[in-house]
Amino acid sequence: LLFAYEYLPGNHTLVRGIYKMTSGGMAEIGSDREIRFRQAETLSLPEEGGGPTPGEAVDRLEEIMEERVSTYVALYGEPSVLLSGGVDSTLVLSCLGKGANAVTVGLDSPEYAFEMGYARMAGGLLEAHHTLEILEESSFRQSVREVVETLGQPTGMAFLQPMAFHRAFRRDPGFFLYGEAVDALFGFNKLAKVFDDEELSALDREALCRQPGDRAGYAARGGLSPDFETARKVLGEALTESRLANRLDFALKLCPGLARLETSRLRAGHAEMLAIFTGFGHIREYIGRTRQQALCAGRTVMSPFSCRSAMELAFSMPMPGRILKDGVIKHVAKTLLARRLPSYPVHARKGGSDVPRTRFLQEGPLKGLFLEEGLPGFWPKEHADLLLHPRRESSFLALNALGYALWEKRVLEKKDLEPVPGTRRFRAGTGKESPR
Repeated sequence: LLFAYEYLPGNHTLVRGIYKMTSGGMAEIGSDREIRFRQAETLSLPEEGGGPTPGEAVDRLEEIMEERVSTYVALYGEPSVLLSGGVDSTLVLSCLGKGANAVTVGLDSPEYAFEMGYARMAGGLLEAHHTLEILEESSFRQSVREVVETLGQPTGMAFLQPMAFHRAFRRDPGFFLYGEAVDALFGFNKLAKVFDDEELSALDREALCRQPGDRAGYAARGGLSPDFETARKVLGEALTESRLANRLDFALKLCPGLARLETSRLRAGHAEMLAIFTGFGHIREYIGRTRQQALCAGRTVMSPFSCRSAMELAFSMPMPGRILKDGVIKHVAKTLLARRLPSYPVHARKGGSDVPRTRFLQEGPLKGLFLEEGLPGFWPKEHADLLLHPRRESSFLALNALGYALWEKRVLEKKDLEPVPGTRRFRAGTGKESPR
């Protein structure tokens, strides 16, 4: 509820006593059944002035993308690309040639028309066999319930993608490709803002002069919910500060070099911290959840950019060159698409992927849903009005809270829960020197 993108940093999950592994993490299970986590592998900050040139990075990203797509097709067969029409998914589609399958799921909401137009353009430029499916607003109420019940997770309701994937994964073929992780690796607007003094306030610039791990620093307050201050009031000061500290601790364990930087590298350090929050926090969980959505429908979904080689390429490039070149954000991916598809307008601004939150809650398909489902168990009664009578300034918070309300009622309170499809089981063995 506190962050712009839903994730729990570190080893924690939403259920007490159940943990998850972090990137590069290791768990030791002792004979006393205690679980001890440690960071077995860490990230290193790239050397200033080092790394590949922009041209070399473009070439290398193309190699990685083509190799991954080729490997996935050999393993899983002919795919269908989940096409938004943006740079990332269009890059993936460009690897498959004329007549490749693509599917776009959109809303019949007027606010979403621009996004659908982009997808049509990209599919047409690549002469794809492109299917457009429309998720009717009238079905959205039932879809949000089905997604939570199917996944067994309170997936973020503030975004269209989980609902769109719910529809797409019920189509043939059984294998899908998408372009997730490019933004996290090679830049997005809010990350690039770190290097744009015209966009930064005086307080922002002051916060960038602190160490990235400082609680009063810029990174500590980056990537927060647009309704953060309201969420703070609901959750309380102590819990809020604890969660913000946990996020910093998670990033510092993953990249210890961020703990103490020279003054000249502070701004780049804050950008690295924010990139870790996104790439190793939100995106990692988002990709895992999307994979699980596909498995629940008997399908497979992969991104050629969600691989170690792409991550290593990105983190070999120092900030800000990784994400910015001549004022162009995400220049590596955009340059690559301009090379492969010159007629694509790589510098045009694409639409967003949010549902019209306030309208949906006040008068649309989600109106009154909290009256039917109840409030989340942790929600203070004195703040019930925020959910029962949602307003524009708290609509992001309300939609995310809806996911938790549905999850509690339809998953946690069920007595006959079964593992979702694709669940993997491991048995802890005992080593010669110590139990593991």
